[in-house]
Amino acid sequence: MERKITMKITILSTKLLNTVKLLQGIIPKRKTMPILGNILMKTNSHKKNNLTLTVTNLNISIQISISCDIKLNGSTTIPTKLLFNVIKTFPSKLITIKNLLTKEVDISCEKIRLKLLPLNIADFPKVPKFTNKKYYSINSILFVKMITKTIFSASSDENRYNLTGIYMEKIKEKIIFVATDGHRLSLISETVENNILNFPKPKILPKKGLLKLLKIISKNKYKSLIKINLTESHAIFKIQETILSMRLIDGNFPDYRQVVPQQYKKLFMVKKNNIITCLKRVSSLSFHNNQPIKFKMFNNELLILCSNPEVGELKDSIDIKFPFKKMEFGLNTKYLIEALESISDINIVFKLNNPFAPILITGDKNKKHFCIVMPMKI
Repeated sequence: MERKITMKITILSTKLLNTVKLLQGIIPKRKTMPILGNILMKTNSHKKNNLTLTVTNLNISIQISISCDIKLNGSTTIPTKLLFNVIKTFPSKLITIKNLLTKEVDISCEKIRLKLLPLNIADFPKVPKFTNKKYYSINSILFVKMITKTIFSASSDENRYNLTGIYMEKIKEKIIFVATDGHRLSLISETVENNILNFPKPKILPKKGLLKLLKIISKNKYKSLIKINLTESHAIFKIQETILSMRLIDGNFPDYRQVVPQQYKKLFMVKKNNIITCLKRVSSLSFHNNQPIKFKMFNNELLILCSNPEVGELKDSIDIKFPFKKMEFGLNTKYLIEALESISDINIVFKLNNPFAPILITGDKNKKHFCIVMPMKI
């Protein structure tokens, strides 16, 4: 005789596996609370055959609703990593999940049977809810474009917490995204309708949350609009049946306008593919990621050089129009390549003042997006 149950569902193993795979990415390695390593699994009594899976690390939360066959409404918690590792070995068949009154979760598929001990549902943290009463909508392709053209410049150093995200502000009909780690900066501005993302104060969206959001949007194949709730402490995104919330970064973002020079005395243009190929070739001789590559402009030629005292020297050159006095400086190759690859135009424009001033890099056509890289001592 079957023991009393408080929840029972059946679902195809592959559907559950794909959902858990997406969710497990935010599970913290070091858990301050054991419940953070678990999925909250809850049936929706107001929506037929609908199951919601929720995970959180307190800073980022994800809720995904999927269809399943609900035999009995209820809820339970299941260890996320364990669930993923077990289900990926299951055949592509229906599995049954039951929550028992004996405080066990029973998962079965054909002859396979797994018993788990769930944690108390009451211990699962409350996550921010998306509300349909007040939200903004934005095209997913545009939003992804603005993120990918700036996020690489955001810092990964938790000691500079206020720089570990993208600064987002609205000025009239323009949305501006800016990211910097103190050594480089990326900015993009796009014109939108005035009622889109019409928030009064700038926000700093965390890098980790945005990277997860990009995966979710990609999974949905960029087909739908993104709906956004903005509160004082959170940004909540809804993409079809997925809701992702992220805690906003509470800190002062530096005034990026002070970093961008108003005038440039020198410039040159080069084809994007040519300089990226040249940089990758020359930097193959560098002995660490932050080693500066030497740039020297003279006689309408750009000379790029890398010197390794243990191996030797490698240099390459590109023809440019540079009717100015000789100039040379060092640049971080990784920063420069990431900046160049983010620019869509075929031709790249470098704007300079002197060997110690910020260098602006942009396309020859699209001026709404640019990157700044600080030169290094050589």
